[in-house]
Amino acid sequence: MEQNKYHKACIYLIKCNKTNLGYVGSTIQGMKLRLSKHETDYKGYMGLLKCHRNYRGSFDILCNEDYCIHLLEQYKCEDKKELEKRETQWIFKCSAIMEMTNKNMPSKLVAQDIDIIKDFIIPESIMEICIKQDWEHYPLEVF
Repeated sequence: MEQNKYHKACIYLIKCNKTNLGYVGSTIQGMKLRLSKHETDYKGYMGLLKCHRNYRGSFDILCNEDYCIHLLEQYKCEDKKELEKRETQWIFKCSAIMEMTNKNMPSKLVAQDIDIIKDFIIPESIMEICIKQDWEHYPLEVF
């Protein structure tokens, strides 16, 4: 029996070392692969590739050429909708402590989701990543 690919999902933060801007995303791929896709999309947006890409919030970080990706949470879930809901919760929480470049929320939240966000506590180790400018790089390979 094939394992549900969303059981290995994770929420990540791409953070600019120069501006302290952050971008929260989610993936069911490894973080290194997901970051390389952000970079490829940025090159397409800049016209450096044959295929054009539309603007994404992560580009405001990638353009400075000094960034890293951090694991915020490994999140075992059942489907894309559940993963996007958790990603949205992280975006809201991180935006309270740092400037985010996420332009669109991946999921619309209902009243009960807002209550979950209020109770959602960012672990201290993650809080340090979000507010510290000279942090060490997090390993790219998570799973």
